[in-house]
Amino acid sequence: MTAEVDGWLRFVVEPGLGEVELADGFVEGDLLPGGARAVRTGRFKTPVGYESLRSSSDLRFAERAFPTALSPRRDLGVMLAYESPRVEAQLGVFNGVPDGSGGRLESRAGTPAAIRRAWTAHPAPQRAVARTPRSVAGTAVEEIGAAAHAGASPRPVAWLRAASVRSPTVRPLPGPPMTLRTLLTASALGGLLAVLAAVAGLAPQDPTLYGDPVAIGDGTARTYVALDADGAPTAVGVLLTGDALSGLPAHPGGPGHEMDHMHVLPIPPAAREAGLATDHVSLDWNANGHEPEGLFTRPHFDVHFYTIPADERMTWMPEHPGFTDGGRLPEPRYVPAGYVADPTGTVIPAMGLHWLDAADPTYAPDGPGFSEVVLYGSYGGRMIFVEPMITRAFFEAIRASGAVHEEPLAQPAAWAAEGYYPTTYSVRYDAEADAFRVEVGGMVYRRAS
Repeated sequence: MTAEVDGWLRFVVEPGLGEVELADGFVEGDLLPGGARAVRTGRFKTPVGYESLRSSSDLRFAERAFPTALSPRRDLGVMLAYESPRVEAQLGVFNGVPDGSGGRLESRAGTPAAIRRAWTAHPAPQRAVARTPRSVAGTAVEEIGAAAHAGASPRPVAWLRAASVRSPTVRPLPGPPMTLRTLLTASALGGLLAVLAAVAGLAPQDPTLYGDPVAIGDGTARTYVALDADGAPTAVGVLLTGDALSGLPAHPGGPGHEMDHMHVLPIPPAAREAGLATDHVSLDWNANGHEPEGLFTRPHFDVHFYTIPADERMTWMPEHPGFTDGGRLPEPRYVPAGYVADPTGTVIPAMGLHWLDAADPTYAPDGPGFSEVVLYGSYGGRMIFVEPMITRAFFEAIRASGAVHEEPLAQPAAWAAEGYYPTTYSVRYDAEADAFRVEVGGMVYRRAS
C-alpha cells in the first residue's frame, strides 16, 4: 500500500513474513538554487553502489553483480545533495555500516564512521522516472519519508558512476543502541531545521534566475529566466530599471543602428543547461531610431533574443569573407507564419536580415505609426532571433497607465535546433520594483526537424 499526505508525507507498507523493520525513514528539505540542492537526514540508502541504488526492474541483467554485495546499504546519517541538469553530487556523513550490511537499527560500537561522496553526470534535459528502491522479502514497512520542500521537489536521475571515501580519523559514534524512537526523533529535528531554513528565506521562494546587471542610462538592465517546479524555463526577459530611461546617450549623427550603444546581457548558465534556446540578449539604444527613414526613426530600444553566441555574430562584418552569405534565406518551414524578409535585403552587421509581420498595421500607410513591434531575424539561412522594438514613449505610457501589453508570437512550422522557444511577448511595468519587464514566455520544448 502506498499513500501520500499533502505532498509532505509519503509511506509504503508491504506485508511480509518475519519481523517488522523500518527500511527508510528520513526528512528531506530543499536549500538554495544553483548550490546545495537539498539536505536529507535519517535512515536511507547511502549514495554508493550503482546497482544497489536501483530497482531490480531497472537493471539490464537478472542478477546484480558481485561487487554490489560489498557496497554499504541503508544507514543513519546526513547527506547534502547538489543537482543540475547535467551533474549530480552527494556528500554525506554516515554511522558506518560494514560493507554489504543492510544497516539494521542496532548499536555498532567499534565500527568507524564513514564519509561518503558520490557523483554522476547525465544528459539534459531528460526527465527520469522516480523509482523507490525495493527492499528484501520480509520487510513490512518499506519507506517513511517527510519532505519539507519550498520549491521544486528533488528530481530523480540515472546514476552513471559512484565512489566512496572512508576517513580513518573519525571515531566511532558512542551512545546507546540506535532504535526506531531515536531515529524518528532525529528525523523530526531535521524536519524542524528544514522548516526554519525555509522561514528564514534560505529555501528558494522565487524559482527565477538572474543575469549580471549592465549599466543603461542612469539605471541598469539584466536578464531573468523563470522556471517551473521541474526546473524547466517558462519565460526569459529583460528587467530594465525605471531610471534607465533617463541619462541615455544622444547620437550626434543621423538615424542608423548605433553599434556603440549595443549592450550584451548574458543568460544565466543554468537556464541554458535546462534547455533554453536563447543564448543571450542584446539591448540596443537608438537615440535617433534607424532605417527605414520615416518608419523606425523614433528613439527606441531594440531587444534581440539571440539563439546564437555573441562571439559568433560579432564576426559578421562587411569585411568578413562570409558576410555576403548572410542574406541567404532559411527554408520556409523555419520562418514564422506571416513574416516576410526585409524587401531591401539589407543585412545589418552583427545582427542579420530582419523579417517583418506583413499584417502588422505599423507598416500600413495610414497606420498608427511605430510604438512597438516584433521582428524576427536570420543570417546565413538560419533564424537566429526574435526582436521586440519598443519606443521610449511606449515605455513611459506603460508606466503612467499601469497597462500590460501582451500578444502571441507567430510560430514557424519547424525548428532547426531543439530547445525551449517562446510563444508570447509582453511589456509591463512593476511599480513596486520601479522596473520594466520585456518578456517572451509561454515556453514550449521543440524538437529539431
